[in-house]
Amino acid sequence: MQSIDFIKTFSEPLRIRILLLLKEASLSVSEIVSIIGQSQSNISHHIKMLKDGNLIKQDKQGSINLYSLIENPEVPSLMRPFWDNFSQIGREVSENSEDMRKLILVLSNRQNNINSLTWADWRKAQPDLPYTAEVAFAGMPRNETALDIGCGDGTFLAQLKENFTRLYGIDISLNQINEAKKNISENIFLLNADANDLPFQEKSIESVYLRMVLGFIPKPVDALKEALRILKPMGRVSIIDKYEENIGKENSFSFQYFQTFCGSVKNCKLLFYKKYPKVFVCAIEKEA
Repeated sequence: MQSIDFIKTFSEPLRIRILLLLKEASLSVSEIVSIIGQSQSNISHHIKMLKDGNLIKQDKQGSINLYSLIENPEVPSLMRPFWDNFSQIGREVSENSEDMRKLILVLSNRQNNINSLTWADWRKAQPDLPYTAEVAFAGMPRNETALDIGCGDGTFLAQLKENFTRLYGIDISLNQINEAKKNISENIFLLNADANDLPFQEKSIESVYLRMVLGFIPKPVDALKEALRILKPMGRVSIIDKYEENIGKENSFSFQYFQTFCGSVKNCKLLFYKKYPKVFVCAIEKEA
């Protein structure tokens, strides 16, 4: 791509909006349409231009085509500074904040649509199930309050209740919160909320759990920072998630990923990181 072609590609704010969305998650045309609100033919036209410019790629997942950002595209040297900073430039697009809010809902709905009628079967198929005890222990020894982010139907909350006197569960899906209400007991409180905007005061929770949810969050680093914000000193963020699908991507969830995160954030350290078949478990502790 020549510099003039690159300039033409970025001359349309709509294409910048699409790139910003694909930087956060792989999406189908219909999902992009639902976020941006343009016609499918118009979105397909802009996606073709971005694909022809070798800025995005197409992968097939079952019968669905998903588009994602190419991490290191061949960009003209004169345009490299622009490309490296396009996220910051994109924030000047007035629709960006609303696009990101809708993206979170789209990703949540994608999970719900896949599993809405077979949530229990879907959970049984997840590779984290044999390691539930490991991730629960990762949040110990704090034994007062805990928060399960992305609590789903509340199954994990039920398992945690023996270790904590007060439990909170949040999920961005109201349907899942309503489902979880069927499975909870006393001292468990459910909220329909966003992982990037937790409805808790600073230093109010001993343990935060992210069980098979971090990979669904568009900005996982922001979610981790938000979890640390609400933790009391010496509290822990405990995470279990898949890593296989993310290998080679920005959010690979490798040991280096979390080590780098802890190195860039004050007052936290990576306690441990361990891989199991298809999943990892790690714990981050907030320092005093």
